[in-house]
Amino acid sequence: MTAFAGESFAAMGGPSGAFLLGTSDLSRCNGNALLAKATDLKKVEESVIVDTSGTTWGVEAVYYRSDEFPSSFFERHLNGSETSNTYNTYFFRIYSEPFVIVIPFKIIVSIENKGNIATVKYFWNGKQETLSGKFPEGTFVIASDFGKFELPWNKLRSFSNQEAQPYNEKEFSYDSTLVTTDGDRFSVANLGGIGKNFSSNSLTFAVNELKLEIEDSKIKTITFDPNGLMTVTIKNGKSKTGKPENLKRFAGFYEKGPFYIRIKDVKKVDFGEN
Repeated sequence: MTAFAGESFAAMGGPSGAFLLGTSDLSRCNGNALLAKATDLKKVEESVIVDTSGTTWGVEAVYYRSDEFPSSFFERHLNGSETSNTYNTYFFRIYSEPFVIVIPFKIIVSIENKGNIATVKYFWNGKQETLSGKFPEGTFVIASDFGKFELPWNKLRSFSNQEAQPYNEKEFSYDSTLVTTDGDRFSVANLGGIGKNFSSNSLTFAVNELKLEIEDSKIKTITFDPNGLMTVTIKNGKSKTGKPENLKRFAGFYEKGPFYIRIKDVKKVDFGEN
């Protein structure tokens, strides 16, 4: 089980490289600074974007500006840091029910957009995966070989990256279980809660008029009912039922890669023995 984390929309930093790929929120980071860096980088002609008019653009840097996104959680587990002042590793998202799949751009081989349905090919767990799902509304911010521009999500035909880097997630232990409201069960790793304004190492929920704060390491299971209440069972077997305080999502990793899911779609989480 991982620590519960306050939600962050800041851009995250990763290992240095010649090709900047990523998502960010311009309200929290300097998008111009990101693109300005591209002018000092070696052009990667193998990476291209094709827009819906058929125009092909050589890509030097790209990130995806979209709505709220818990980037710090994934940055911490993928790169071991939450640095917000560099712009080398960012994430694309695809809605693949019941999850929002979070894919670092640097492992993406290609994105195809047909009818606003995205098909993404990417490396995960030593092999190439393919996912199709709803395209997330947002804007690609691109530094091309002909200059900088923004491309709305529905104007992308394709993206390809011949320098995609396989990511090996063998260190993850899939010892937790997530059950959706539809009854589907998933083995997951590094499962954690994502929300606003609560401790990075605890979960807060209201029982009657009291607010309880419990260390995440003590929690065995959390079960949600249709009325918006949750029952927290700790490892000694005791349980309390209350209302979640600011818990919005769970995030973690499963066989297809990083994901997050809204708590309204979750029936139960079991954090296993760790």
